[in-house]
Amino acid sequence: MEGDKDVVNLFNEFVKRIDIKMNSRFNIVDSKTRRNFILEPKYKIYLKAGVVANELKTAVKDKGCTLSNDAKISEIDENNWKITDDRNLYKMEYTSTQLNICTRKKENFESEKLIYSLTYIGIPLTHTLEILDIVTDNILKEHKKRDLETSEIRKVVRNSLYALHSIEETGVDAQQCQIWGDVYLRKYGNPEGTMEIIHRDGKFDKLDYENLRDNIIPEVFAGILNKEKSKILDTISKKDLESMGNELMRAILDLGIYRIHHRTLLLLTEDLAMQPPHPWVINPSKSFEYIQSDLEKADKHLKDAKSFYSVGQLPYCRNTIREFIHHVSAAVLGYYNEISGCGELSAFYNLINVVNKLLQGNEPTLFEESKIQMIKQDLGFCNLKLQDFSELLRRLDSYLRIIYRDEIIEEMMPLLERYSIISKNLVSGRIHLIEELDHAINSKDEKLKGPLFEDVVKKIFELSDCFMVEKDVRRKNKQFDLVITHNCKSDGFSEFKKHIFVECKNTGRKVDVAVIEKFGKRIEDLSDRFCNTGIIVSAKGFTRGVIDEALEYIDNGTLIILLKKGDLYEMIEKDIIKELETKSNMLFFDKIG
Repeated sequence: MEGDKDVVNLFNEFVKRIDIKMNSRFNIVDSKTRRNFILEPKYKIYLKAGVVANELKTAVKDKGCTLSNDAKISEIDENNWKITDDRNLYKMEYTSTQLNICTRKKENFESEKLIYSLTYIGIPLTHTLEILDIVTDNILKEHKKRDLETSEIRKVVRNSLYALHSIEETGVDAQQCQIWGDVYLRKYGNPEGTMEIIHRDGKFDKLDYENLRDNIIPEVFAGILNKEKSKILDTISKKDLESMGNELMRAILDLGIYRIHHRTLLLLTEDLAMQPPHPWVINPSKSFEYIQSDLEKADKHLKDAKSFYSVGQLPYCRNTIREFIHHVSAAVLGYYNEISGCGELSAFYNLINVVNKLLQGNEPTLFEESKIQMIKQDLGFCNLKLQDFSELLRRLDSYLRIIYRDEIIEEMMPLLERYSIISKNLVSGRIHLIEELDHAINSKDEKLKGPLFEDVVKKIFELSDCFMVEKDVRRKNKQFDLVITHNCKSDGFSEFKKHIFVECKNTGRKVDVAVIEKFGKRIEDLSDRFCNTGIIVSAKGFTRGVIDEALEYIDNGTLIILLKKGDLYEMIEKDIIKELETKSNMLFFDKIG
């Protein structure tokens, strides 16, 4: 026991000796800024070397900081000054409009803190004491200024750890020293205060918010969406880029690293951008699973919000309402291959922005994969216009701004239910239409399969808000399955007159030349200033020679467009007008060829 006490006493004396030696020479200043505030520029006249003026002390006190009577000011350069007192270190920067002031805490050197930090990462006590001795000796030799920053201490500790193997008496090999040094930096931070990106050529780049926002994130999006980096910067809002940069930096800091390879950083960014629970953008090839995930989460959050509201747990209710709105908005944006953005409710506000641009007649996105223009057609599944949907989003936004008021939550509930139903119809309407088309084509009921097919083809054409479609129409004693009246103003529709006649065929065989010939003559008989176009839709396709027969009518000013089952799928999944324009152009090109 006596021997143990002697060891403890020796240890305490050793530590005390070092602390006295260090504190007699240095003020230890925390490298991290503790407080920031601003003073008016008029106080610049008091920034003179020497004891701090009383007017400046009063102004600083009003900001919550008290300077001692011994506080002194010194000039760093013409726009920067330093105030030192027995409590804190102050740095002051003058701009043309204000004085920016940051404070850093001053403290005593404590050997026990350093001993704890080294033993905590697994360095044996004997080597820890050796390092402590080396570190303090080096600091005393190399540093002449009174103020010693904690980052400077960490730098000396790091160098001492890496060089410990060079002292033969320690018996530590170079590999072990490298491991200890790396672990120390990961745990307590890079003493230079910066993180770095390592490129393939061995060069280093600064890893900061600006680099992440302006280079790394756009580079990743360019790869995901197969676009130029400059286009990404033009497309994604500055606010979204800032939020993404913040989230990415938090993930990097959580790793506890001070250097990261460029390729690793790109992969990490891509994972954050595309992985649940809150991806910034959805890969079109995997959109279905993400949309389903968002809708499932939205359902759960809406159910939880109702439950929390029923038992009076309003803070939880507010949080789940926000989560519901975010996820259901992300599902809608994901369905149309639009960016959800980053941060709470980012998807909701991006959806508002996109809808407003559509209402103004602007192109809302530069992404080629985007299908957002189709939302106008899809709102037809909900018997809504784009203006109606915009008004719903506006009302939700107005409620969110005052959701802290208890009575607002009850008013929101019916609107949340409506938003859920509309969003589900938007993302599932076309899926249901495809299922309905398959059901009609595969029907075994010979009496029903014709009318079923006509009904679903009518719904497909009605996806366009340019089309008004009538079924079973007679014109000049001639019966037509469907008649489309359109008001499309696009250049590709310039050859189409006001009415388009449609024949639907859902038989067990392909449509042959005789059917085309008969239908073409019916169109020619009706041809006037309101009609010059007919469409034949065949579930089983067409026999050889049908296209040549359709081309014969072009010389007489009549256009016969042929649509197969695959074309109907394309019209459901893409823009109907563009698909019909493409079919029309192909006929003209074939005729020219």
